[in-house]
Amino acid sequence: MNKSSFQMITDFFSHDRKEFIEYYLLAECRLRESNPNYIDNIRRTSFFNGNQF
Repeated sequence: MNKSSFQMITDFFSHDRKEFIEYYLLAECRLRESNPNYIDNIRRTSFFNGNQF
């Protein structure tokens, strides 16, 4: 899936809700595969910035 950022954003907003959710989950899975600790990293960063997760 080699798309420009603009194409991905356009696709992102043109999907209906079900497809949007599937698209989001696919991106989520890819992030987890590439960096298994990414959720912990986001939480840690948010915590230090004063945001509750």
